[in-house]
Amino acid sequence: MSTMQDNRGRRSNSFRGDSSTIHANHRISHQTDRSISNSSTIRYGEYQNHHSYIRHSERRPKFDEQTRYAINNKNHHPHYGKRKSTTFNTSFDSPQIKRPCLLPVSYSTLVKLVNKSSDEILNELLHPNFQLDKLLNDKRMQERYDWIYSMTILLEKITKCIRSNERIRKVFEKLSDTLYLEGVYDEIRKVDPIKNQLRFNFIELFLKISNTFLVMMPDSANALTKIIERIELQFSKNISESREFEVTKKVLDEVLEEVKKIEDRQKQKQELLNAKFLNTTNTITTIENNIDQVSDDYRKLSIVPNLQEILSQQPPCLRKNIVDGTYDTGEQYLDIHFRLLREDFVGTLRDGIQQYLSKVPRKNFNIRIYENVHLLGSRLIPQGGLVYDLLLDSTIASKINWTNSRRLIYGNFLVLTFNNFQSCAYFTVEDRSQIEKRFIISVKTLKELNNFEQIQINLDEIDRSCSLTMIETMVYFEAYRPVLNALQIIPSNHRFPLGSFLLKLTNEMTTPDYIKPTTTYDF
Repeated sequence: MSTMQDNRGRRSNSFRGDSSTIHANHRISHQTDRSISNSSTIRYGEYQNHHSYIRHSERRPKFDEQTRYAINNKNHHPHYGKRKSTTFNTSFDSPQIKRPCLLPVSYSTLVKLVNKSSDEILNELLHPNFQLDKLLNDKRMQERYDWIYSMTILLEKITKCIRSNERIRKVFEKLSDTLYLEGVYDEIRKVDPIKNQLRFNFIELFLKISNTFLVMMPDSANALTKIIERIELQFSKNISESREFEVTKKVLDEVLEEVKKIEDRQKQKQELLNAKFLNTTNTITTIENNIDQVSDDYRKLSIVPNLQEILSQQPPCLRKNIVDGTYDTGEQYLDIHFRLLREDFVGTLRDGIQQYLSKVPRKNFNIRIYENVHLLGSRLIPQGGLVYDLLLDSTIASKINWTNSRRLIYGNFLVLTFNNFQSCAYFTVEDRSQIEKRFIISVKTLKELNNFEQIQINLDEIDRSCSLTMIETMVYFEAYRPVLNALQIIPSNHRFPLGSFLLKLTNEMTTPDYIKPTTTYDF
């Protein structure tokens, strides 16, 4: 019995001894870890074989590392044999990541906006987090009159913003084919239950919006056509002598007058297009009849291609380069190299435009295409003379990093058309300093048109509301133009420079003319 007690006592003492050893080790570990912590160092788990100390100031674990380490320290307790690890595990609290929460706009938000100034409303509508596209296509914009009316008030208010036409246009561009317009179409024929008459105030606000919309975006008038027609129909059915009716009817007449102006301009434009098309066809026919005569002399060729050359399916008039052998004359040498170099520039433009017109659904590697370009007008600049300002489509231009882009750099060759290349105009980029903020470039007309000026369209005759298509070549035009100009003016007679070497491939070394028999050399 005593033996058992002694053994039990020894076992107990042994256990207490082991426990004290563990506690001692644990205290040592705490002291070590405390000293490490005081010296701003962290040691990760020994079971991962990380025995190096890393300073806080030198490296802070990344968020995914913090999470991984925290999980390992919390859920895993590795053992080496029967001994517990005495490593002090340091965990990191994962920082909260703030992510933008884009909640749908509520009715209370619309009501608060109504009480703000016009400029503040415009800023809010164009803010990326406002989600104007989603709001205009919200089902409540079609079903609830309070939502439709509040949105109409906001849109009418922004039309009063001064010097903000471009920003107002950005809002109006989002209106077409929206549930908001469908809701307006349904509500304008409904009667106010209190006054038992049409909602004249609501209709007047929308007509004011329509008037500004038609002035800024006449090409998009079709988006409002059916609504305006329904308003006109309702006013013809519900004639009233009230003051509200008279005021709203006056605004309606202004809108109808603007619609008529747009229709007249479109009719005149179509007549002009038909006349220009006939003129262009006759001009192209004349050029086709004389094409062989013109192409015989490379000095008479225009550096920029004419419209017939761009649209023609016939192969260009080129002469084969002489690789083995000599050239007969300097004229032959200049003719061959001028045509080949010109085709290197013109060929990509011709292939790109023909692919664009064919509507082939594949990427166009020859040209860059800019749709929905608008003419802002012409102006004089100190050193460049007369230039035209063009406004690019903001939905496309805003996605391009213009700082590092080679698009639309100075001297790039551009082709503008508004009638699918029945006629066109040629320009070069003069200035693009405003392209990053306002999406505006300044272009300059080309003078090297020679016999093909009659095919050019005059931008001064183009309505500013007209939507243009702009083509930019991938090749840099300014690298070709001076060389082609030089090849056309180099003399091809006995004064042809380096004629014996370039034409006859002579390898005889002759002394220059300034070396005389009496010349002495002093080394």
